[in-house]
Amino acid sequence: MDFSQIQSAIDTLPPPLPGFVRLWRGKVSMQDAEIPDWMTTQPQFSAIEDATDRWFARTPEQAYWYIEQEMSVGDTADFFYLDVPEEEAADYLVSENEEVAPFSADPENEWFVPSEIAGTALPIMVSATFQFDPNSTQNEGRWRLHDPKFFSAYYRAPTYDNIDVAGVSFVMGTDSRDGKQKPQAVRFNKFRWDEESAADFYEQYKDQLESTWKGWKTSVRGSFVYVKELGETYGA
Repeated sequence: MDFSQIQSAIDTLPPPLPGFVRLWRGKVSMQDAEIPDWMTTQPQFSAIEDATDRWFARTPEQAYWYIEQEMSVGDTADFFYLDVPEEEAADYLVSENEEVAPFSADPENEWFVPSEIAGTALPIMVSATFQFDPNSTQNEGRWRLHDPKFFSAYYRAPTYDNIDVAGVSFVMGTDSRDGKQKPQAVRFNKFRWDEESAADFYEQYKDQLESTWKGWKTSVRGSFVYVKELGETYGA
């Protein structure tokens, strides 16, 4: 996903009024995200949910970084902007808030605003395009379909379900959830495939290639609190 997908929309926005500062926030909604029941009953989880939408960054690029970290194919993202009076914005700067500053990656360039103000932010909608997984190598583009923790007895196959395409192979294994052999991941030879052509493959065969992988990030990055801090890493 490229920042240019939303930059053109940002360029059409009117400038903030004199005396106001414009803040930015990116938020990813994972496709069919499943949160374990034990997690939703934790007080920490409720606190995370409440805090998620209150984090804003100084620049669009900084806010967009969080979308890049979390987003996977099929997810959607909201990109928000919020105009705040400069004197009020100074009160919400994370570096001035001892309670939330420890959870911030960049306290001098992030704001934690009250819920009633955060709720007035205006969105710019963006959607994910196909992209190779972050563990891809120089020679091989990777597309994960399922969490490897559920698979065993791996082997590489050049075809699957009548999909026989040069430069594409399948990491096969046995899925412990149903006992079936299926692709855990797809591999693209980068000498034949770039992300654009792999996106065409994805569109053509995505219905044949079941996917339960929810994405590479397990954190609620809007609040910089990791799920594993609640006692379990979900979807690692």
